[in-house]
Amino acid sequence: MKTTLSFLLLFCVALSCFAQSGGTAKVPEAAKADLAKRFAISTSFKWYQEGNQFEAEYVENGKEIAVAYSSSGQWLETEREIDNGSLSTNFVAGFQKSFPGGEIVGVESVERPDKALAYEVKFYVGKKFQELIFDAAGSAEEGQGGSGSGTEGSDEDED
Repeated sequence: MKTTLSFLLLFCVALSCFAQSGGTAKVPEAAKADLAKRFAISTSFKWYQEGNQFEAEYVENGKEIAVAYSSSGQWLETEREIDNGSLSTNFVAGFQKSFPGGEIVGVESVERPDKALAYEVKFYVGKKFQELIFDAAGSAEEGQGGSGSGTEGSDEDED
C-alpha cells in the first residue's frame, strides 16, 4: 500500500511540474510575421522563450539558425552557425593578435539591426573557455570586458 501511495504521489508531482513547464510561450504575432518574411521557406521553426525574448530556431544543411525577437515582436538578431574554416585570414589574424594561442571551437555569424555583421566566437585560451562577439577584423566588440574575459565556462568541452 505504501508503495502504491508513494507512486501515486510521485506521479501527481511529476504531472503538475509538466503542466507548469510544458506549455508553449505566446509568441508575438509581429515576430511570426517578420520571421515568415525573412525566411520564405516551408521550414518549421521551434520557438523558445528566454526571459522576455522569443527565439525561433531551425537547422538548415546541418547548421543551426536562431532568430531572436523582443516581447513586442521586434527583430533583435539572427545567428547562423558557420564553419570555422570560413573565417577570413584577416579575422583569424586579428583574433590571434588579441588571444594568442586561442583555439576557436565554434562560430556564428550575427546580424543585428543597424550594426555591421559580427561573429559570436566560442574559444579556449588554454583551458579557459570564452564566448565573445567580434567584428569582421577579428577585434572583440567593446563592452565585453576586453582581452582575457567574456562568458567563462568550465574546463570541459562545450556543446
